[in-house]
Amino acid sequence: MSRTCFADATFLLALLLILIFSAGGHLVAGDEETMFRVTQNLVTQRSLAVGKESVTLPSQPPPFQPRQENTFETTSAVPGRDGRRYAKYGIGQSLAAIPLFWLGNLGDSAAATRPAWPTGWLARLAVSMFNPLMLFVGAWLFLLLGRAMGFKPATTRWLAAGLLFTTMAWPYVKTFYPQPAVMSLLLLVVYAAVQWNRTRGRKWLLLLGGGLFGIILFRASALIVLPVICAYLFFTTPPRQHRAWGIAVALSAFSAIALTLVYNWLRFGNMLDTGYREVAWTTPFLLGLYGLLFSPGKGIIFYAPLILPGAAALFPFAKKHRAETLLFGGLWAAFLLFYSPYNFWTGGFNWGPRFLLPLLPFAILPAGTLMERTDIPWAQRGTAVFLLVGFLIQFPAVLVDHSRYLGASVLESDTPAESYARTVFTLPASPVIRQWPVAVDLLDAYRHSETWAQAHRQIAVLQQRAPDSPNASALLVSEFLRQNTIDFWWIHLWMLH
Repeated sequence: MSRTCFADATFLLALLLILIFSAGGHLVAGDEETMFRVTQNLVTQRSLAVGKESVTLPSQPPPFQPRQENTFETTSAVPGRDGRRYAKYGIGQSLAAIPLFWLGNLGDSAAATRPAWPTGWLARLAVSMFNPLMLFVGAWLFLLLGRAMGFKPATTRWLAAGLLFTTMAWPYVKTFYPQPAVMSLLLLVVYAAVQWNRTRGRKWLLLLGGGLFGIILFRASALIVLPVICAYLFFTTPPRQHRAWGIAVALSAFSAIALTLVYNWLRFGNMLDTGYREVAWTTPFLLGLYGLLFSPGKGIIFYAPLILPGAAALFPFAKKHRAETLLFGGLWAAFLLFYSPYNFWTGGFNWGPRFLLPLLPFAILPAGTLMERTDIPWAQRGTAVFLLVGFLIQFPAVLVDHSRYLGASVLESDTPAESYARTVFTLPASPVIRQWPVAVDLLDAYRHSETWAQAHRQIAVLQQRAPDSPNASALLVSEFLRQNTIDFWWIHLWMLH
């Protein structure tokens, strides 16, 4: 093994360990729980249907939250063709999580003698590791793409670490949202397209087709990348080879679309019904565009400051990689045109603009051009500053779940919509500003042994009052843990003893 390969393997192993150990190990009611139950029911019941229950988290004494009783629905499932409820999300995430669920389910069977753990807890923990694994795969593919662009090994390692730990990607180890997987699949598609452009090896078309197939199954809206990828292949491939890539793209896209249509029919009795009954594109375009890029509470420049050196390096990067620059720009244009007028462009109570997370690699990669400039004294030091700033922004959201701040400021407000708007559009209320004080306050509370003892007592009370449904019971306990503890899965397991 060469020195570079050994260094890469060591580096990737370190990334994987950090991602896994910084995971929260929980699933959140709504989108995450709904996709998890599809996985669970496919394995245990051979069914696509999921249930929905109302769960109440009682008001908690200081320093815990919520201060007011909080009742929430466990899933966001909608009525289907047979009167049962079904997920409205793509099938990809739920299918891909099946191996992890199997492993966790085996662990639950072996740990049945531990009554302190809610039923099915290890299966949930295992599935919650899906996004740490997807982010790891994304970093590995990003490393390969950087090398294909001609960057030095050290440069690509710094950028890969920056992608994971200095952007909003890192807190998504706490989630079961599909965006980390979409990012990895999009990286696979782009990397395969770039390698096909350079080598014409047929294996790259297989990888490209597989990536497109997967990304559409995860998010049907990912079809917006198809024209951009096709344009890149069309203009970089000789006419005599258009048929080869055209067949690969067509087969993968049509197969994924056909499977999605069948999934729609099985759930809702209509191939064109996705279950998204509330979707609309009614936001003024410029408002959504400003919100996604520059708003203090959702703007990507605040949650991923490393994209600014990437933007500064765009022109020198384009001199060497014109076609790839247009490809990256086309992907950004497609996402912004699609999501800016979307009525749910904020993505909800999540860290940063989650719909733009898949684009982060393509905004950051050009920064490698600056990092390798020896004729500009400030280039490397300036990039290092953005890496440090980005890390400091993400770290408190890794220590303490950001829902602790948003829950207190929005859900307990008399005017939730106005309070949420303040967190999005005003700097003083932005999670970027407020997350550090919230994290420091909770860390300070846990310096006292009484806080640990009090948390144990509250968990015991919740388990005694738990609903009959094992899923609802596990959600109730995990909701308390993610809002009120240092948010690492291994701390949660210890607190359940």
